Amino acid sequence: WFGMAGKGGVVMIRTKYLGPTNTRGARIKAWSGDRSVTIPYPYELNTEDAHMAAADKLVDILHEHDEDPVEYHVARSTKDDGYVLYRIERH
Repeated sequence: WFGMAGKGGVVMIRTKYLGPTNTRGARIKAWSGDRSVTIPYPYELNTEDAHMAAADKLVDILHEHDEDPVEYHVARSTKDDGYVLYRIERH
């Protein structure tokens, strides 16, 4: 996390495509600070939606006790290997 609850700041989630290996299929990893989740690549979705699916799983984990909906803004990664989701916390 960048800006813990109660202090304000920016919360960012990054995603990245992980190609297949000899033992695993393609995956997408989403992470924020020391929290992460990796999902099998959802081939039924387009690229952006596939990255958002991984980010959504992480949002569920990060905000499992929040009562209000959480809104993130999406930007393409500058390395063109994933996405960055961010939200501004105002406390």
